[in-house]
Amino acid sequence: MRSETDRVRVWEIPLPPGERTRAHQHVLDYFWTAVAGGRSRQHTDDGTTREVAHQAGDIRHFTFRPGQYLLDDLENTGSTTLVFTTVEFKDSPNAALPLHS
Repeated sequence: MRSETDRVRVWEIPLPPGERTRAHQHVLDYFWTAVAGGRSRQHTDDGTTREVAHQAGDIRHFTFRPGQYLLDDLENTGSTTLVFTTVEFKDSPNAALPLHS
């Protein structure tokens, strides 16, 4: 699922067990909410690795100053499919990057 207006971009990210997203860069203010919980491992470009247990309904907000970004990927380390809904705000200080399929 993907939707976009002049103000926001919204999409759903299903991540089956053992799968890993490709590295991607966040520059817009955004939030995600876990639709279906599970376990994940996040890898960031500064070498940080985080193990996270997600519960359905968890929400996390991110804001970025001009020129600031987050480069990461996400690996499903659990036994269930993780599902996130992500909302980016296009009126953020940084220009939107193109979405990859």
